[in-house]
Parts: sequence; C-alpha cells; structure tokens
Amino acid sequence: MARNTSINKNTGSSNDKPKKANGPIIGVDSNTEGGGVWAQQSAKRDKLGELKMELKFDLGQRTLDDLASEEEKYDLYLVDGVACVMRMVDCGGIYGDLNLNLNTNTTVIDDDGEGEDGSRTLASASTSGPAGEILRLMKEFEESIPSSPDITKEQFDAHLENLIERVSEIRSQHPAAVKGQGLEQITRTTTNNSNDTNMKPQQQQQQKSITDNPLVHIRDFLFYDQPNPDKPAPPKLRNEMMKPISEPFIQCYEYFQLTLLQTALEHLLTQWEDLTKISSGDQDRAATSGETLSSSASINVLNLHSVLQAFASGSCSDRVEALWDLMDKDHDGLLDQEEMDKVALMSVEPVQNAVKVFIEESIDIWPLRKWGLPPPCLEGYGQGDGEGLEVLVGTGQKKKLGFYKRWKERRHEKKAKQALLKMVDRTIKNHFDVEVETPHRLRCIYAWAEKAHQDGKTESVLVDTTDNASTNSGFLGGGRKRYVELDPKISYSEFRAVQSDHFSHLDRIGQELCTSLKEDLWVHQGKGRQNQELKREAAAFL
Repeated sequence: MARNTSINKNTGSSNDKPKKANGPIIGVDSNTEGGGVWAQQSAKRDKLGELKMELKFDLGQRTLDDLASEEEKYDLYLVDGVACVMRMVDCGGIYGDLNLNLNTNTTVIDDDGEGEDGSRTLASASTSGPAGEILRLMKEFEESIPSSPDITKEQFDAHLENLIERVSEIRSQHPAAVKGQGLEQITRTTTNNSNDTNMKPQQQQQQKSITDNPLVHIRDFLFYDQPNPDKPAPPKLRNEMMKPISEPFIQCYEYFQLTLLQTALEHLLTQWEDLTKISSGDQDRAATSGETLSSSASINVLNLHSVLQAFASGSCSDRVEALWDLMDKDHDGLLDQEEMDKVALMSVEPVQNAVKVFIEESIDIWPLRKWGLPPPCLEGYGQGDGEGLEVLVGTGQKKKLGFYKRWKERRHEKKAKQALLKMVDRTIKNHFDVEVETPHRLRCIYAWAEKAHQDGKTESVLVDTTDNASTNSGFLGGGRKRYVELDPKISYSEFRAVQSDHFSHLDRIGQELCTSLKEDLWVHQGKGRQNQELKREAAAFL
C-alpha cells in the first residue's frame, strides 16, 4: 500500500519534505557545460573576480591590463608574446583561421614557400626550418636498421642521445639562442672596463648580437581581432604591415620548436620502462589462457619517430595520437586506463619544460625593468665614462646615472626577475595538476567513454596463480585461483570523443600555461595595488 501523503489542492504540492536527489545537483556554467563535474572554486578565481570589480568602465578600463603600471605591463606583454608563439605551436603550424597578427594570409605564397619578396612564410617554417634536419636524421636511421623496425634499449638510448646532441647543437646556433651573457651583465662589464680600449669592440659586438636576437621582440607579438572578418584587408597590404615583425616571429616559433623537441627527447629517454611495461590488465588477460607476459625488450622505431615528428611540427592532438600508438604494445589500438593516463601526462610534461626554458631565456635576453623595449633606445647604452652611465631613455633624452642609481636599478631588476621566475615555476607545476585537475578529468574520461571493448563492461574471471609446471603435476599441484576484474580497454577515437569536450586543455597545453601565468600576474599586481592603497589609507589615518 502506498504511503499516505497530503497534497495541497491549491498548489498541487506535497507537504512532505522533498526527497534528496541521488548524487550532486550540477548547475551549468563555463566549467560544467556539457555535463562536467568540475565547478572550480579556487582562491585565484575569487581574487580575480574581486579585482575585476575595481575596473572603472567610465574611464575605459575593460581588462586588468588597463590597471597595470608601465613596468607591470612589460610582464603582461611578455606573456602575451609567448602566448602567440604557443598558439602557433599548439595548432601544429596550421595558421589559416587564427586571429593572430601573423598568418598565411598575410603573405602571398609562391610554390617554393616564399613570399613575393623572397621572404620566408609561416607555411614553410615547420617543414623547412631547423627541425627539418632532425627529421632527415630520423629517416636515415630508419634506413640503416635491419628489416625489423624494432630497436633494443641500447639502440634506443644511443639513438635518442645522438638526436639530443644534434638538436642542442642546432639550437645553440639559432639566431634566437641566448649566447654568453645577458644584456645587464654585458652593460655592467662595459662600464667597469670603459678605460680598456681592447674590451670595447668585443662588448659592443656582444651587445649588438643581443639586440638582434628575435627574443627581444617577444613583447611585440599580440593577438588581434579583425574589425570585419567578412571583408579582410588585402593580403599584400597586411603583408607590408607585418613585414617588420614577421621574421622575428618565425624565428621565435622555430626556436621553440627546437626547444620542445629537445625536451621531448630528454623526457622519452627516461621513459623506457613505462613504454615497455605490460599493464596489469594485459597480464591478467593472458593468465586466463595460461600465458605469461613480460616487459617488451624492443620498441617500434617508426612509432617512436612519429612521436618525435609530432613534437617537432605537429599539434597537441597529433602528439597524443602518436604517443597512443607508441604505448600500444599489442597493436590492437586499445589501451588500459593506466596506459591512457601515461599518454596524457607524457604529452604535457615536455611542453611544460619547454615553456619554462623559453620564458626564462626571454627574460634573460632583455631587462624586465629598464628604459623601454625596442632596440632604438639602446643608442649609447653602456657607453659611459666610468663614473656615470649615459643612456637614451624612451623620450630620446640622455640621462646620467650615478653609482647608487645603477646599484638600485640592478637590485630592482634582480628582485623583479626572481619574482617572475618563481611565479613561472609555480604556475607550470600547479596548473595542470591542481587547477585543471588532470587526474580527475582522466578518470571521468575513461568512465564516460563509450567503450566497445567487452561491451564497456567489467569482466569477472578466475585466474590460475600457479605456473604451468605445477598445473601439469596433477590434482595437488593446481587448483589455486584468484578472482580478478578486467576493465574494458579504450580506443583513441573513444578517448578523443570525450576528451575534446571535457578536457580540451589537452589541445592547447602551451596556451593554458600562458593563460594561467597571466592570471597569476594579474593577482600579484592587484594585491600590490591593494597593499599600496592600504598603506596610503593607514598613513592618512595616522
């Protein structure tokens, strides 16, 4: 018999307390759209919301960039420039539909991959750039091995070490490489040795090589939205507008490609055990048929080179797919959840290391707290009389700096650099693990994917724990079994169907890191403004 309930006839509602729904009630927002379960609540998000409330729209303030001081904007411009390079790299050099200040439409491309004026274009940068020589080395290695494409650990280590050495050599000779001392050290040495005529030409040459480095222009790269996408500017006009910055951008793009390839090689060199280890699920499946599997003694070099090629010139999704094939030891296209997690993490870690190195070198090549950014302000830089340093500031006026002023500015520069590097290191370590919650998202991807293997169901089987010798010895030898549950495997297409919706961060790893770093800068700068305001109020009160 049904339980008695009283109904309010006017409203049609029950007087009983409503039953609590099973499981959490998920609202839809930017983080939970599509059925996600990660409504991120973090101190950084709350602080950003608080700082955005301080924007004054009547004064034209639209973003937290508008509240930053001139020096603070240099840091924001640095992150924006790195984000432009990351966007190109994350998309694998596909530039057609990106709202950047540089794309294939900005240059009229001939058949040889050059513009009408003979300049290089971005369309040919990923294939004909420095990474192309590494691809040729990999092709030669494939032709040198026997008919079998499998290589042993000794061959694996020797091959990757050879590639690392070659990439490091090419990278050190690239125009964007930071050679020798930075600008601050060269300036200080020039000033201290101003009476030594033999030192001046060498120091001036080193200074010129730094000002010609394309990383000096990293703050000049910026995203832009076309006013009317339906009626874009003529390609020739846009090509002329972007010509001064096109070559530095291509060189920065190539340099990061080499940096990413080197970090990927160094990371893969330590992953032999993970790449050859048989998962516990595969061992249990083999045990059901009386077989015993051991770790593989070789790796398919073709799959390995596909991974390296993906890191050299492919997109984020290309890297995941190539790593998927490399991790698939039985060549059935399916991976266990444990192997799936390794593939995702292996695609992220090299990018994290490369972004850290790229930002550190961009910081080292040019001061954070000096007299502006473009090279023309360097006329006369470091050519003082030993007692004072005469420089051209942004207004073109000469300014003589004494010993104390130079010491104070060097101290200010050192503190700013240390703070920014510490922030970069913290952001790279925490973003994917803490803010994005990568382990949780990977568990959800595996749980929500429509897996065809085993009809998506867990199989319960009994596995004989004895070896074949004791099993064949008779009744007393065999009979001991253990109960195991075999989870279904997942294919790349099944993984991709869910990952693209609920873990799209994996398709823009470099951009994610830059976005998180800029948010950290906003919070750091906002707290500084609030502290200054608090000090002013306290001083006025006293």
